[in-house]
Amino acid sequence: MTELHQSARQKVFREDAADPPIQAKDYSHPVFKRLSQINGAINKLKKDEVKEQLEALGLNSFGAKEVIKKRLKNYWKNRKLVQSRLPTDRENKYDYILVIDFEATCDSVNPDNYRHEIIEFPVVVVDCETKSIVDQFHSYVRPSMNPTLTPFCITLTGIQQSQVSAAEPFPVVLEKMWNWVRTNKYDRRMAVLTDGPWDMSRFMYLQCQFSGLRFPKWARKWINIRKSFSNFYDCKRLSLSKMLEAAGFSFVGKPHSGLDDSINIARLVVRLLEDGCKFLVNEKLFTSKLQTNLKAFRCTGEVVSLNRSEAEALVSCESGEDDSDSDDELEPIGTFSDS
Repeated sequence: MTELHQSARQKVFREDAADPPIQAKDYSHPVFKRLSQINGAINKLKKDEVKEQLEALGLNSFGAKEVIKKRLKNYWKNRKLVQSRLPTDRENKYDYILVIDFEATCDSVNPDNYRHEIIEFPVVVVDCETKSIVDQFHSYVRPSMNPTLTPFCITLTGIQQSQVSAAEPFPVVLEKMWNWVRTNKYDRRMAVLTDGPWDMSRFMYLQCQFSGLRFPKWARKWINIRKSFSNFYDCKRLSLSKMLEAAGFSFVGKPHSGLDDSINIARLVVRLLEDGCKFLVNEKLFTSKLQTNLKAFRCTGEVVSLNRSEAEALVSCESGEDDSDSDDELEPIGTFSDS
């Protein structure tokens, strides 16, 4: 880097005298012009230069260029706002994030009407205040319609026939899971987080019909980490392996193990929290479509099968969370249907 560029960079990142304090964010305040200059300077830095800045500040320098640029920008944003006695970004909406990644029965070729049953139910809990993984729930589930796992399913997931044969059925596991959540008080200001929309809109949705259960209200809304990651770091939508790579991580454990997948997703949640991400629910099920399919099931006893794209069509996007929902079909777990 030339001496001129070094001088310009030092000027942009210099410490300013504290500006007069004000009580609320006023975007005409000089600090926001200053932050715009800092962000512009960071955008011009090469990856090695961004890493150098982060290391000089004692911050984590691992990750793709977009990830570490965002980390550096967030550092300066919070620092300048504090210096100017302006409020920093809002606090996290949630105390706990419950990461869930189901595994289900499958075969090498699945027809559209294939009945996927949940066979592994993991939950990994992230404490948003401490920014750490604090607990986990794990259970295998005994399938009823496809009691014998296919060789493909065993190879893909690593789940053995003996493990599901000895497991309890889904209604029992679901109730145990929710009792565990409530006993540990993880249901206070919590959100469910998944890798994509399919765990809730397809696997949970179908399994509740197979088992004759009302759809749990807590599962109707969730955080899709692919959207959160993409929006926060301003990058394209990525798979789990690519998000881990961009964050500077390697996958730990076995891919397609529900618990290992959940732990790796939770590691991403922690990294996003550390970098300043404020998670919000960004997907939910369409209530009207859910009710229509449930009524059809009660009348005919026929489950409405869903392929991947049909499951996505059940999902609507939203920013934030509406707690006013009071649909009868979306009652908390513990209330089971008679069918």
